[in-house]
Amino acid sequence: MFLAGCAMAWVAFPTFVRTLLGFTPSGSANVISASEYVLFALRILLVFGIAFVMPVVLVLLNFIGVLSAKSIIKSWRVAILVIALVAALATPTADPMSMLLVMVPLIMLYMVSALIAWLHDRFKSKRAATTEPVD
Repeated sequence: MFLAGCAMAWVAFPTFVRTLLGFTPSGSANVISASEYVLFALRILLVFGIAFVMPVVLVLLNFIGVLSAKSIIKSWRVAILVIALVAALATPTADPMSMLLVMVPLIMLYMVSALIAWLHDRFKSKRAATTEPVD
């Protein structure tokens, strides 16, 4: 998932750079040093990679019994707010399209993690029902 997030950032990176360079007033030039450019690219890759790993953490917490699928599904509003904040902070540009490019996959990953947690809870409850001793 980390590599998928990095790949998403790599695809969106040229758009970020074009948009940031678009803020340069006409008649002037941007001078970006190589170290600033590389640091910017690494930060973007790292933030996207970490953001794509968060649904795995949710599933892991469900598998060890800390979170139930019901609580994951119930807190979808908070999750979307947090995803919007992460997308706003992760995208270096001010345009809503870049933020949407980050939000949509993260929301889909959140929903997939909720589905996996729900299936796991359902399987766990069925297995518990079949292994209970009958009096």
